[in-house]
Amino acid sequence: MRTFCLLARALAYIEDNLESPLLPDEIAKGCHCSLSALQKTFRYALGLGMMDYAARRRLTMAAKDLLSGRERVVDIAYKYQYQSPEVFSRAFSRLWGDTPRAFCRKWRFSGLYPRIE
Repeated sequence: MRTFCLLARALAYIEDNLESPLLPDEIAKGCHCSLSALQKTFRYALGLGMMDYAARRRLTMAAKDLLSGRERVVDIAYKYQYQSPEVFSRAFSRLWGDTPRAFCRKWRFSGLYPRIE
């Protein structure tokens, strides 16, 4: 049960900070546990690391923002903590298989990696 609560706290912390810089140490500190325990819990429960989860969630939220059409690609890139639009575009293409602009033309949903609750 303790492990489940730890994972729930970590997921909530990540979700609450998707638009802020995230460091593994800060996530562990926010969950009041050791970094190694949290990393093991993530790998065991989700099959991926904390930062992989955070990156996928950021890109999913970025896709949702792109589909809304209210923000420019460059603004979305910086909003989700990417250092440049080019880095964002490469990461986006790896996850979605399309560039951000092509995604806007082809896709109508962004639920590829939904929030885990």
